[in-house]
Amino acid sequence: MIISAVMMMIPYVFFIRSRPEDKGLLPDGIAVEQTVRSERGKEPAGPTLKEALRNPAFYILALTTGALWFTMNGIYNNQSFFMSAELGLSTSTYSLIFSAIFWFAIAGKILFGYLSDRYDKILIMCIVVIMLIIGLVFLRLSSADNLLNLYGYAAVFGMGFGGTFAMIQLVIAEFFAGRSYGKILGILTAVDVACGGLGISVIAEMERIYGSYLPVIEILIGMTSVVAVMVVALYRIRRNNMKRPEPVPAVMD
Repeated sequence: MIISAVMMMIPYVFFIRSRPEDKGLLPDGIAVEQTVRSERGKEPAGPTLKEALRNPAFYILALTTGALWFTMNGIYNNQSFFMSAELGLSTSTYSLIFSAIFWFAIAGKILFGYLSDRYDKILIMCIVVIMLIIGLVFLRLSSADNLLNLYGYAAVFGMGFGGTFAMIQLVIAEFFAGRSYGKILGILTAVDVACGGLGISVIAEMERIYGSYLPVIEILIGMTSVVAVMVVALYRIRRNNMKRPEPVPAVMD
C-alpha cells in the first residue's frame, strides 16, 4: 500500500508543474519579473477569519464536512468486519470490493473535478453526497447471495468518496477564498480529521451495542441525508449573498 502511494506521488513531484513559469513559459509575453511584481502588489480579497466565524456558512460547512468524514472514514474502516462477520464473505471477495472502491474513488476525483470546472460547485457537491447515500443503501441491502449490491456499493460509494475529496476544498473556497483562506481551511480540515477518526471508533462501538452493523448503516444513511439538506442550504446562502447589492458610498455635495 505504501509503495503504491509513493509510486502515485512520483508524477506529481517530478513531472507536473503548477505554473507556466515553472516551464519557462510567459503569459502574453510579459516578463516573469514583471508578473511577479504585479502579483505581489495585489492584496487578495475575501473575508478574514473573524468575519468567517460570524458567517453561518462556516458552521454549516463544519457540520457538513465533519459528518461526511465521520461517515466515509468510519464505514470504510469497519466494512471488512461487516463483510466478513455478518455477510460471511471470504477474504478474497471483500478484498476485491476494497480494490474496486479504490479505483472508483480515483474515477470520482477526476470526474467531479472536471464537472466542477463547468457547473456550480455546490450543486456538484450535492450530487456527491447523494451518491454516498445511494452507496450506503446498496451496502444495507447487500448479502452474501447478492454480490451485485456489493459491487454497486463499491462503484457508487467509491465515486462519491473520491468526489468528496475533490469537492470539499472547492466548496469552502466558494465562501472563504481570499486572504484568510488558509487559516479557515486549516480549521475546517482539523474538524474533518477529528470527525473521521471519531467515526472509526464510534461506529465500532455502535455495532457492539446493536449487535449488528445494519442499524448503524441505517443511521449513517439518515445522517448523510441531513448533510444533503445542509448542502442545499449552503447553495441558498451563497445565492442570497450574490443577490445582495453592494453598498453605494455616499456622495458629499
